[in-house]
Amino acid sequence: MVADETALVLVQPGDTVDDVITKVYEAGSSHVQLLVPDDTAALQALGGVERLHRALESANITLLLISSDEKTLEAARICQLEAVGVHGARIHSPGKAASGHGDVSPYATRPLPVETAENEIPADLSESDADFLQALDGLSGDASGAAVRSEDEDLFAALDELSETMNRASTRGEISADDDFAAELDSLSDMMPGDVGKRPTPATGATTPSAAPRQRIRPEDIELTDEEKSRAESTGRVRPGSGARPKTPARQQTAAEDETIGTRRPGWMVIAIAVILLLLLVIIGAVLIFGNQATVSLTLPEPVLEERPFSNQVIPRIAVNDEASQSAVQAQVLRIEAVYTTTGQVASSTMAPASSASGVVTILSQNQQPFAVPQGTVFLALNAQGQEVRFVNNEAVTVPPASQNDQGAQIILNLGQAQVAVNAQSSGSASNVDANSIVQMIIPDQPPIDVTGGFIRIQHGPITGGSEQEVWIVKDTDVQQTLGEALTGLNNQARSMLETEASNATLALEATTGYPPARQLSQGQGYEVTVTPPVGELVDAERRAFQVIVRGEFSALATPPGQQLSEQLQLALPEQLRVAGLITPSDGLAPIINNWQWDGERLSVDGILEPTGAENQIDARTQAAIKDAIKGKSRAEAEAALENFVQQGVISSYTLPDREALPGWDSQINLQIAAATTP
Repeated sequence: MVADETALVLVQPGDTVDDVITKVYEAGSSHVQLLVPDDTAALQALGGVERLHRALESANITLLLISSDEKTLEAARICQLEAVGVHGARIHSPGKAASGHGDVSPYATRPLPVETAENEIPADLSESDADFLQALDGLSGDASGAAVRSEDEDLFAALDELSETMNRASTRGEISADDDFAAELDSLSDMMPGDVGKRPTPATGATTPSAAPRQRIRPEDIELTDEEKSRAESTGRVRPGSGARPKTPARQQTAAEDETIGTRRPGWMVIAIAVILLLLLVIIGAVLIFGNQATVSLTLPEPVLEERPFSNQVIPRIAVNDEASQSAVQAQVLRIEAVYTTTGQVASSTMAPASSASGVVTILSQNQQPFAVPQGTVFLALNAQGQEVRFVNNEAVTVPPASQNDQGAQIILNLGQAQVAVNAQSSGSASNVDANSIVQMIIPDQPPIDVTGGFIRIQHGPITGGSEQEVWIVKDTDVQQTLGEALTGLNNQARSMLETEASNATLALEATTGYPPARQLSQGQGYEVTVTPPVGELVDAERRAFQVIVRGEFSALATPPGQQLSEQLQLALPEQLRVAGLITPSDGLAPIINNWQWDGERLSVDGILEPTGAENQIDARTQAAIKDAIKGKSRAEAEAALENFVQQGVISSYTLPDREALPGWDSQINLQIAAATTP
């Protein structure tokens, strides 16, 4: 068998996809017609047909699927597999072969041989094929008497009806609906190789004479099993094409229908003539009405290809009792004052100075005159950490003058001395100093006096008494930790009060419009805070508690039920953007809302203008406005109206027809809209 010949492969209902692929491969042909009976589960599934298609496509085998099963045909269509649907008859599987591979008939995967002369057996047929043809010839000549399976009767009846319908149609020159099946068979015949010239062989590429043009597959070409031969001999039917058979009831019914159709034909002709006359009248009226047409060419502005952000676009607000408007939102302003109090605790104690150091110092003077030390004189000392500690005297003192005692061999100088009590100016243990730590004495309005040597010296022991104690003081960090809780409570309380106000007014609160918003409260704005006791003051050591009181004025918008603010903004925002000149009907931009905010007085919106992909269109409302502006107008008036649309950015240019005035009806004006050309 040459590679170009077409093989007819019969599929059994129980075959798997692998079985079908094996049959096709065993056929040994590059063109295969697959005859698929009803209820073949493997080829009703989309996955099975797709797998078969891929396997044969990789093997360069072209496949035509023939079936009357709707599921199989639908799967083939989805997988883009060439298929022919059989209508008016059903494809059924023959019984199991008497021998061979199970359900697979040994002749089913073999290509049909070229037709030979009657009763002549081709030389290249196998012995089994020859036996089959002889049995088939015997079958065509003698068939009578036995019962026939119902499905066989249906198939033979359908074939009879098809054959006689084709003959009748060819006689009358008409085409019947039953010709669909015959047309499909003709298409199968046309698709089979029919070259009558020479063609190359698969092995050598040399040309060999081709057989006569291949004819359409006939019922005589279908090989039958022994069981089928036996059943066919007992049916009382003859092989199609071998002789005349009795007409079936289906044929008699078809003839009756033909007679009925013939008797009704004159009535249908009258109706058709009436419809044609009516259509002619409509056409004539349309020509009279629409004959005066005028085409106006409009060019759109150059489209916007990138996003444009916008912010703080103010949206007007009207009262909820006013009539709804597409350019404003219906909303009522609610205002309340909220106060919230919470209690905090000091987190940690502090060591605070409890007392200051004090003591007595002795002033020694070598001056021959008295030395006065007034009240408030500063005695500067250094503590153990090297820090300065200032002491002052609370009483004035006068140091007597020094005196000399002449004892002959020597003169003894008696220093004038006086003692004075001093107190540290700062508290705490840091005011304690060691003995003889005072290094300067500062008399008011005089320069400092060094008391570590010279005419004035000071002697003293350790000056002590400075100490600390544990105290609880309100600090700013304690307030900040409590303030967050207070602001959360204030915000929740304000929202609850606003919801109550809205409910009393039979409105729906728009929670997203609450002012001041939570983020503003967290930034320290929109409220007042009072701390008791204030920061820096002592609290009770046992409770260690303080209070934080926050208060603020809040407002929000409330809308009528069923008219949410988000929905109203979708209508009002585009109109406000058009009024602001940010968009035009033809620039192909649509607003996308990112967020909106209420600042206590105004409602504003932020978002972007996004290209919609419809840059080359003008909406129907704008087209109607253009037609209204130019219909029935003179050429000059129409030009002035179109110039106005150019100034608004709706169009970039226009062209009017060559006439003095435009028609007065909308239907007579055609707007031809073109996109802007990019330079």
